[in-house]
Parts: sequence; C-alpha cells; structure tokens
Amino acid sequence: RKERKEKGFKHKATQRMSIRVSVNQSDVHINVHLNSSSSSSLSSQQRNTSTSSASSVNSQNIQNINVDNKQKQVTNTSTTPAPTQPHAESGGLAPSQLVASSQEVAVAAQNPIPTVANAPGSTEAAADKNDANLVQMVQSAVENTEEAQEEKPKAPPAPSKVPQYTPPGEGSDKESATSGGTAHILPEERKNASFSSEALMHFLDGGPEMTKKRRFILSPTKGTDASDKYNWDRTQVLKHHIKHFYEVHEDFWDNYKPTRQEVAWMMESAMFSGSLMNHYGLFLPTIESQGNEQQREWWSARSRRMQIIGSYAQTELGHGSNVRGLQTIAEYDKSTQEFVMNTPTLRSIKWWPGTLGKVATHAVVYAQLLINNKEYGVHAFIMQLRDENHQPLKGIELGDLGSKLGDHGNDTGYMVLDNVRIPREYMLAKYNQVTPSGEYVKSPQSKQNAKLAYATMMFTRGTMVTCSGGYLSRAVTIATRYSCIRTQGFTDTSKGASFRSQEKKIIDYQVQRYRVLKQLAFAYAIKFTGRWMTNKFLEMERPAATPPADNLRPPTPPSGGPATATTTTGKRNNAADIERLGNLEALPEIAATSAGLKAFCTIFVSQGIEDCRKCCGGNGYLLSSGVASLAADYVWQTTAEGDFIILALQTARFLLKSLQTALSGKPVTGPVSYLSPLASGPSALKSSKPQPAKSSSQFHDPSYLLQLYQYASLVTVFNVGNSFQTSFSQSNKFDEAWNAHAIELVNAVRSHTLTFMLTNFVAALSEVRDEKVKNVLRRVCVLFGLVNVVEDASFIGVVNGEEVRMAREALIKVMEEIRGDAVALVDSFDIPDRVLNSAIGRFDGNVYEALYKEALKSPLNKVASLTVLFFYRSLVRI
Repeated sequence: RKERKEKGFKHKATQRMSIRVSVNQSDVHINVHLNSSSSSSLSSQQRNTSTSSASSVNSQNIQNINVDNKQKQVTNTSTTPAPTQPHAESGGLAPSQLVASSQEVAVAAQNPIPTVANAPGSTEAAADKNDANLVQMVQSAVENTEEAQEEKPKAPPAPSKVPQYTPPGEGSDKESATSGGTAHILPEERKNASFSSEALMHFLDGGPEMTKKRRFILSPTKGTDASDKYNWDRTQVLKHHIKHFYEVHEDFWDNYKPTRQEVAWMMESAMFSGSLMNHYGLFLPTIESQGNEQQREWWSARSRRMQIIGSYAQTELGHGSNVRGLQTIAEYDKSTQEFVMNTPTLRSIKWWPGTLGKVATHAVVYAQLLINNKEYGVHAFIMQLRDENHQPLKGIELGDLGSKLGDHGNDTGYMVLDNVRIPREYMLAKYNQVTPSGEYVKSPQSKQNAKLAYATMMFTRGTMVTCSGGYLSRAVTIATRYSCIRTQGFTDTSKGASFRSQEKKIIDYQVQRYRVLKQLAFAYAIKFTGRWMTNKFLEMERPAATPPADNLRPPTPPSGGPATATTTTGKRNNAADIERLGNLEALPEIAATSAGLKAFCTIFVSQGIEDCRKCCGGNGYLLSSGVASLAADYVWQTTAEGDFIILALQTARFLLKSLQTALSGKPVTGPVSYLSPLASGPSALKSSKPQPAKSSSQFHDPSYLLQLYQYASLVTVFNVGNSFQTSFSQSNKFDEAWNAHAIELVNAVRSHTLTFMLTNFVAALSEVRDEKVKNVLRRVCVLFGLVNVVEDASFIGVVNGEEVRMAREALIKVMEEIRGDAVALVDSFDIPDRVLNSAIGRFDGNVYEALYKEALKSPLNKVASLTVLFFYRSLVRI
C-alpha cells in the first residue's frame, strides 16, 4: 500500500462508494457517491430470486448511472424514497451506507450471502443475493445508528470563540514553557542497563528470526494513530474496529495461516479490539470442530472471507457456566424436517454473546434438543439472524446490552427467539445427527466427542494464558517508564529545600519500586508459563513418530512473505489441530492445568494492571494514560470462557485425584510431580521439608525458592484433601463436602499455580545462553519467588519468623539490583508506542508534552464558553 501511494495510486479504501439502500417489497433505490474523481459506469443483469425469509434485491432496477466529478449517483428506475427511520417491526435499523470498492460491487452479485433459502438443507429455491461486502455493510449500519441517534439541539445564539491554547513542543531535556524537560531521562536509564535489551527480546521471542516474524505480524498497523479513540463514543469505537480489522486482515484471508504464537501476538497487540474477534475466535472454530464435512464446506469458507459474520450464543440471562442447565429449546418437527427454536422464559434468552448486538449475521446457538418431547441434551445449531439488509429475521429480537465497564468495541448482545424454524441440516452434526424421521443417531466418533470438546476449551484457555502476559507487559511498561520520569518530593531536605531543589524519581521510593517491579516479575513469569502452554500444544499435535523440533523457529522467514495456508488470519484451525492429537489420554491433565492457569493468570493480570494504574497516580486515571483503558478492557477475561472460581475448582478436582494417586504409590508427573514424596505415606510431609535457611543469601537461589514452593503446595493439597475426605466419609454427600471446603480448595489451586509458574521460570533460566541476560532474569525470577514467600498465606509453617525476615531482606536487595535494569527490562517486551497508545508510557519519555496534547483534544475544549453559559442559564430559568 505504501508503494502504491508513493507511485501516485490511491489505496482502494479511498475509492469507496457510499451506498444508500432502501427496500420496498422488491424494489431497491440506490444512491452511490464516489470519493474518487474518476468517472465510471456500471450495469447489472436481472436476477430472479425467491425466498420466504427475507426481501430480495432486484438488480434489474439498476439501469442508469450518471456520473460527474462533483457527485456520482446511481439512480434506480424506481422512485421509492429511502426510509429514514429504523425498521419498526424488526427492531433493527434501515441500512443507510453500504461501503464497498467499485471492484467489489462489480463482483458482488456472484457471491450471495448464505440465507435460509440457499444454505445446506433448504428445500426452497436458491436465492442470489448481492452481499456487496458484508463487513462494510455492518459498518455502515453502525454509522446509520450513530446518525439516527444523534438528535442535535438547536445552536445557542452567538457563541464566543473557543479558546486557543499554545501547543507544546516536541520534547527537550530542558524544562521550558513548551517542554517538560524529560527527553534525557529514559535514554540515561537505558545506559545503566547491565544487559542488552535486544538480546533478551530475542530470547523472549525464541530467536532473532522470531523477532522478525513478530514484527512482521504487527507491521500492518504501522502508521495507524489510535490516540483519538479515548474521545470516541461506543458507536465510533465499533465502527473504527470493523474498519480497522477489515483493512488489516483482508490481504491475508486466502494465503496465510498463523501459528498459535502468532495469534497470541495479534491479540495482545490489538489496537482496536472488539466484535470481530469473536467471529474468528469462537464462531468459526466451533463450526470447524463440530460440523460435518458438508457443513464445514459451506459455512467455513464464507466465514473465513467474512461473507457472513458469526456470534457464539451459549450464555443465557439466567445461565452461564452450567451449560447443562440451558433453557433455550430446539424441538424437532419431523413433518417439515425443521427445528423450532424458542427462548420460552425470560431467563432463557441469550444474553452476553459478543457480536450479537449489531454486527452478526449468523450465530452458533446452543439449545436443548427435544424429539417427541424426549430430551437429548445440549447441541449446537447454526442460525441466520439477519437478512441481506441486516434486519433481524422474523421471530428474532436482537439488541445490545448497553454500556459496559470496558471492551466498548464489542457489541455484547441479547437474543429472543419466538418459533424460529431452521432446516434439520442446521444442527452441527459431526458427532450426532437427527434423521428426517426424527431418529437420534450417534456417530462412531461420539465417544471421543467429550474429550475433543475438552481440547477445544483447552486451546481457547491456553491462548488466554499466553496473551495475559502480553497485556500485563503493556501495563508494567507504562508504569515503569512513568515511574522513572515522574518526580515527587525532594532528594535532600536536611538543609531545607527550595522549589528549585532536585526532586526524587518515584521509582526510588521503596514502596513504589516494590509495586512496579512485582508486576514486572509476574509479567515475565506468566510469559514463560504461556510458552509452556504453546510447547505442550505442539507436542500434543505432533504425530508420535515425529521427533521433537525447535518450536520457536519459524519454518519460513518473514522476508519471504506470509506462509501459504488454507485458513484465515487471526485464528488457527482448532478442528484440524484436535484431529491431529495423538495422546487423548493426556487431555484431562493438560486441560485441568490450563483451567487453573487461566483462572489465576487472568486474576493476577487484572489485579496487576489495576495496580500499575494506581502507581501512575492521577495521570493513570486518564484514559490517555493507556493503562486506565487497559484495566477496564481486560477485566472481563477473568470470567470469559469460565469464571475463575469455577475453573479453579475444576483444577482442584484434578489435584485431589492426583493426591489419591500419589498416596496409592503410583507415580505422578508433570505439574503435580511435587506430590511424589507422598508415595511413601503421609510421613513424607516431615521428611521432605526443605532445611531452614541459614542466611538471606539462600533466598537469592531460585532452586531453593522452588523447593519451598513445591513443599508449600504439597502441604496445602494434602491438608485440604485429607479434610475433604473426612467430611465426605461422615456425610457421604460429595457436593456438600465439596462446598464446605471450597475456599481451601481454591487456595490450594492458587498455591499449585504459583508453583507451576515458578517451575517454568526456573526452567527458562536453563535455556539462556547470554550470561548477562541470564543474570538479570535470575534476579527477576528471585523477585517473583520472594514476593509470594512474603505475601502468600500458603507459606505459613513452611518458613518460620526468622526466615520471613531474611526473605524480606533478600527482597529489598534484589529490588535494588534490578532497579538499574528496570527500563531495559520493559524495553525487551518491544511494545510499539502505537500499541501502548499512552501519553505517559512513551518510549521517548516526553510525557508532559504528550499529556498536554491529549488534553487539547478533549471535546469540552471545543465548546465555547458562552455556549456553556447559555445552557447554564437555561437550566437556572427552568
């Protein structure tokens, strides 16, 4: 695109047509406004279509096109006026501005949107619909929402001029009227580093080639300025998300398949996260993992190219994690070979699916299958939600839930179903199907279905674990840089102080340093744990005969362009990955571990981002800080794909089973190998306890810290397991005994998770070849270990009072050792300024200039003072 611009060619995004469409029975009125100055003419052949579910676009009506340089207009022979109000019956909006390129319009008629009439299993005539470009249509529908909802008041009389402010300078190392004088601070901090941030960056990525690959993945967003998004309303956020997502991904739909690590890079570095991430993250993988061959062939291809946009409708107003308790009904009618979909109660309406409110055209809907009033459990069904004009179909009510704490680019929605009929073939039927006569048939693969479904959830949760370290890295990068720039209080007040006296960097206050470096240590620990998740997935997907390979090396360098593949960018083909799994028996262990990691990594990150925001003081409360919006946008992940308490209790079941295995003398390996001493009986609790530390220097040894962690988890799991077994033996009621020990069980999982994170951190140290990098990572590893020894209750009894004192002494010392490397450690994350989008976390350190510039963008600064006075006086008169 850059080359085309340099050669004088306009990017195709600038040659868009703004199309207004209105439907009156079968007549269509279209107005097209071209942004380019070139003339064009189009003609269209008549297409006879028929469908009972949606209005048809009769392209014969488009006859003449009159174009001039001022206004180019396609005029329909019909003079039906375009409606200006939303469709009253459907509750939707009349589409007002379809945006598509002229080339796309020319080929649009050859790519119909799948509807009830022409999708698999339909008995009606095929309908040829003009999809133009569905993503652009949805964006235009959002724009129309913005126009319809904005009822501007009459302008007040004679407003005064908006005050003009002196713009700040570009940054300097000397303070002045236009400069904060901080340009020299971060460069000086970087000079103090004891290691090469580039060398650590390569280690985190998996080598120099992988660093190139990561930067290549992020390269489509170069030149994108998202600084204005903090002043956008929800409609604008959603509109920009759709536009940005489409422009970034459209060149790679047909020829690029990202790896799991690349997907994680995309997600954690997203500049406009939002609705369409659900399409690739949940809707498409569900079709590919649960659909039969015919269903995948039909729906997946259109989903990849975004000819249809999907939502994942499982959660209901009254049901979340208890999937078996869902109340949406799919009742089979064998007289018509259709499923009749209903949400019969208020609690049964679909509630919370992303993409559902405004964007989705289709959805995977989870519902209870009924045949002759017999229950067959929860199954997944494909449903079309909106017609070719983006209006809800008959019997479907759709809407947005309203404003949320964050994640404003996602149109989280609700859906009410009233006797909506879909063809029999719309039930995803890879493992189970319903015959035309109403017989429920299980496929030979159905016995593996539960384990394969387990794998699907595991992959999703594993990706969330991998990405969580990236989100915390963004927050701690902002907090660290700002803490090195911001000063507060004087360095020496023994002889009095003038306002000109030197002030102290806030990172040099012990409490601030502890809070910031603690989150830095957690970010690294979670990143190495995410690496373990990625490696484990690769091992599971690799055929048994295939020798291990260095998964951190890309098969094709980025200089050669994107690798050829068959699936879309932004999301891997989970179905294909699952089919390649060679060791299904290992799934429960890995799934249980991923559940616990997802539960606590998202909690650690959510709490860590918020503390980073607080570390930035008042300026951290500004959205322009970058960290405030990150805190609000991330927190939903603690409950997505399973509430963290429910997931923690899933892992607790696995821990108690592993405990029984160890006590029976059988071997336990992997994440629960610390339970192995119990093979000799409960007496091992005393014999396996690490020797007490004799000096604080022992707490600088990562291996000694790991021994403490493993023993703490051993004791915690054994105690809660023993207590639970006693209660269960007395009452013989599993659920009652389980609930009575739920708090202890969650704490045991927390201890297990921290031990596993430290295990991965220590393992990563052994892989480092650069001694300087290894030294600084060892200090960060020690800091992570000491934080929890000092803070976590599971270490009570593991270390005595004197050992706690020595651990605190070691903690203070290691923080002093890391202090000079703090900025270089966050630089190693290599997060571009455009991704941070932070006025106070900039790489150049010119935070005060940036804060002032962002303040000038405030919409209130564009309102004249007299205008405010006018409204104030009108209120007083009222």
